[in-house]
Amino acid sequence: DFYRHDHQLIFRAIRCLAEESMPFDPVTLSDRLQDNNQLEEAGGLAYLLVLANDPPSAANVRAYADIIRERAIRRGLVRIATEIADNAYDPKGLHSRELLDDAEQRIFAIAERGMRVREGFLNIKDLLARTVERIDLLFQSDNPITGL
Repeated sequence: DFYRHDHQLIFRAIRCLAEESMPFDPVTLSDRLQDNNQLEEAGGLAYLLVLANDPPSAANVRAYADIIRERAIRRGLVRIATEIADNAYDPKGLHSRELLDDAEQRIFAIAERGMRVREGFLNIKDLLARTVERIDLLFQSDNPITGL
């Protein structure tokens, strides 16, 4: 949900690398973007190096995610509000009740998406507790662990 197109491309490439369990640094990222013919559109290797050399603190990642989410919701509201206004000026045969229903559904979808994303973070204590329980269960099991 980045405003800048170059940041959207960079984030998508990082996400793809992460999903493939590959490291993401300026070299692997530039390689992935180059493979997709998007390196120059994303700012080039020089821009990736600037981003890598001036990273924000990982300690504040939740605050950064909140800022990105908040701004994405606002951009969504502006986009939907513009479409609602356009539809009101040129209803294309729709009655006001239909226009209101459509506007309400669109606004609600933005609100619902914002709430769903907020619930996406897990408490590290809960996550670690479940992980330790799983490791203990596997340790106590007589079955050999596979897939290592």
